[in-house]
Amino acid sequence: MDRLLALDFDGTVVDTMEALGTIAVGLLERHGYNRVTARRRYFQTSGLPFREQLAELLAFLSDEDLDQLAEEFLHRSFEVYHYANLVPGVLELIENALEQPNLEVAVVSSTPSYLLAEHCVRLLPLDVRSRVLTYGTDRRWSTKALQVAHAAAVCGGEAVLIGDSPRDRMIAEKVNIEHVALARDWPVSEYGHDALAFTSFYEIMRSAWYSSFVLNENQGARLLAQVHDL
Repeated sequence: MDRLLALDFDGTVVDTMEALGTIAVGLLERHGYNRVTARRRYFQTSGLPFREQLAELLAFLSDEDLDQLAEEFLHRSFEVYHYANLVPGVLELIENALEQPNLEVAVVSSTPSYLLAEHCVRLLPLDVRSRVLTYGTDRRWSTKALQVAHAAAVCGGEAVLIGDSPRDRMIAEKVNIEHVALARDWPVSEYGHDALAFTSFYEIMRSAWYSSFVLNENQGARLLAQVHDL
């Protein structure tokens, strides 16, 4: 059986959350939110497809109005992804993970599948993206919970989801797998008192958890020493 290391896309693999949040806040302000509340509520609901976020945040709007706002957000997000960079340290983590026996790496996202594929082509080296499983939102995988559950079932072994949003922990718990929080934009307390939370991928790669789950004992000391020197 293979183990699974799943990573959320926005905010975890690619550094987009601040820019996407700015777009979302502007849309919410049109409909009565002040800027502070709009930002807080957008990030609290992050991890859902944006159309579902809108349905939760602007429940008084018609389906047609919600669809139009979601379409506007999608079109305005293209430029964000065009200029976005990988989160520092994530490529090193993925490359190290791919070197390990019996360990699969997957990227999961509420971004539509066709856009996720385009983003991965731009952001990830060919030798990496050809070995990473990708799950975007489509008719088969309409939620990240379904994506993670399917990837874990395919691998058949222990699975972990690394995500930046507190909602990612809810997703992991829903499908009964471990969650590791990348607390770049949130206080660690937002993930729960018992959360396994780190502020960067470099901190993750220095951790006992990473050494235990990802690295085998023979490679662990050497790679952890390399990361420590970065």
